[in-house]
Amino acid sequence: MKYLHGFNKKEQDRLYFQSQFLKEQVFRNVDFHACRDILEIGCGVGAQTEVLLEKFPHAQITSVDASEAQLARAKERFKNHPRKKQVKFILADAKNLKFPANSFDAVFICWLLEHVPKPVDIVKEANRVLRIGGRIVCNEVLNNTYFVDPYSPMIQKVLFEFNDYQWEIAGDPFVGAKLGIFLDTAKFKGITVMPAWVHFDRRDLIRRKEFMDHERDLFLSAAPELLKEKRITPAEVKELKREWEVLKADKDSVIFYSWMQAFGVK
Repeated sequence: MKYLHGFNKKEQDRLYFQSQFLKEQVFRNVDFHACRDILEIGCGVGAQTEVLLEKFPHAQITSVDASEAQLARAKERFKNHPRKKQVKFILADAKNLKFPANSFDAVFICWLLEHVPKPVDIVKEANRVLRIGGRIVCNEVLNNTYFVDPYSPMIQKVLFEFNDYQWEIAGDPFVGAKLGIFLDTAKFKGITVMPAWVHFDRRDLIRRKEFMDHERDLFLSAAPELLKEKRITPAEVKELKREWEVLKADKDSVIFYSWMQAFGVK
């Protein structure tokens, strides 16, 4: 699995900000209150793990990831967490988990499936380790919903190159639209798929600026890899930065993004 954004501290910090900023949208309709044992697949630095504990303080959470670097940051982050005994961070292959069948009451997947080839295999493995009646929740990207106004051609170009390169390396920047198919293939029942979104304009200048700053950093985190692949130039990175500053300075600017959520029961 290749992660375009890198594993440096700035990118890891961005993930913590993102999880807190979007937590009400990401956890909308997520009901794990009756679930004692929760498996988080693709926990990364533990950003969503923090929110899981905040929302469901009774739960025991097992968080797995394939990156030793990300898990090291997660463990460091939780070293002094008041509920650290309720969390286990484990290095694991999400397609071949070492847990017995029927081990968990719930599975949570967030921003993972876009990065992996054959994501349906992860969803099948999630079904295997769930108990009968257990729940799965997935939040995944749908990058062709991205919108900013005023029109910003360099943002659109870099977004295209990002999506195209992710597809080339066997990821899927549009995977959110396919979640229903994955859950159905994995034999889940009661499947629901719906959009979630953020939309900011001048009615909330503080949140708009915070989200635009986050998105600028998100784009720039992929720039080194896109530069290395000669998909963008240094001059285009400079123009990308300029467009984000123009957007932030325009009192009437708008930003919108939507992703997909899927829910199912074993």
